[in-house]
Amino acid sequence: MTGDFKNKLEEICETTLKNLGLELFDLIIKKTKRKTDIEVIIDKIDDYVSIEDCEKASREIEPKIEEIDNFLSNYNLIVSSPGITRSLRKFDDFTRFKGNLCKIITSEPVEKQSSFLGYIENTDENLIILKLKENKKLISLNYDIIKKANLEVDI
Repeated sequence: MTGDFKNKLEEICETTLKNLGLELFDLIIKKTKRKTDIEVIIDKIDDYVSIEDCEKASREIEPKIEEIDNFLSNYNLIVSSPGITRSLRKFDDFTRFKGNLCKIITSEPVEKQSSFLGYIENTDENLIILKLKENKKLISLNYDIIKKANLEVDI
C-alpha cells in the first residue's frame, strides 16, 4: 500500500463527501497480513454526523476504492464520525464548539500548568479563551502552543 494510494483515496473521499454535504476529517489505513482496514472519518460542519450520513458515504466511497486499486480485495471500509470527544485540530474548531467543555494540552506551561479543562468561552485572533471548570477562572491560551485538544463529555 503506497502513499500514492492514500493520496488518491483522500482526493476521492474529499470530492465524494463534499457532494454529500460532508467533509473528510481523517483517513486512516492500517494494513495487516490478512487484510487492510480503511477508516474514513467524516464530519458535517453545521450539524452532527448521523448513521445515515455514514451509510451514504460508505455506499459512495466503496466502489471508488476498487477503481484506485483493483487488486485490493481483502479490505474493511469503516466510515465513522469524529465522536463526542473529537479532536480540535484547527483554530476554527474552537470557534465552532464555543461553549463546549474541552481539554487542552500545551507545549509550554501557562501559569505553571500545561493541561487545562474548561469551557471554550471565546476565540480572538490567535487566542483561545477558556473558563476553567474547577474554579471558573478565565485563561487565554495562544493557539500556537496548543499541542493537543479535544472535546470532553460534560457530566
